[in-house]
Amino acid sequence: QLGTTFIYVTHDQEEAINMSDRIVVMRDGAIEQDGTPGEVYDHPRTSYVARFIGNANILTGTVEAPGILRCDDGTMRYDAQGTPLPAGAEATIAVRGENIRIGRAPEDAVHITGVVEEKTYAGGMLRISVRRKDGAELVVSRQGINSDLSAGEQVSLDWPAEAAVVVDREAQP
Repeated sequence: QLGTTFIYVTHDQEEAINMSDRIVVMRDGAIEQDGTPGEVYDHPRTSYVARFIGNANILTGTVEAPGILRCDDGTMRYDAQGTPLPAGAEATIAVRGENIRIGRAPEDAVHITGVVEEKTYAGGMLRISVRRKDGAELVVSRQGINSDLSAGEQVSLDWPAEAAVVVDREAQP
């Protein structure tokens, strides 16, 4: 509106996302990613950006088929758009907690498993911490506080392919 460019430096993720037309995420003095708030949030290029903007879950596996990764506790979907990863390649994906479906029985043949560790509430948000077989923790988040899952229960986790993006591609074949 003023015809002037403003540069605002902040460590507050919410502030950056809400106030900016473009975001530049830096690490150790180098640019990790720049783009619109939507691009940086929905399509992080690195695990660092995925964790820094919105606290994404980071998972690794071996490409079984386009869009499917295999790991010790099941299979996971990922967005296979762009340059395909070859079968047998190791890959790292980022998936946001709000995109993860959680249940006692798998909704789909493509899912991973884990055990509920705890449920925490922050305002109107429920966060369910799930421990995977390899010891890694995933955090599932939901609006509202209703969930009949309890600590110690075995659960299945899955998500739509478009909700999981490949990160750290430069480190992968």
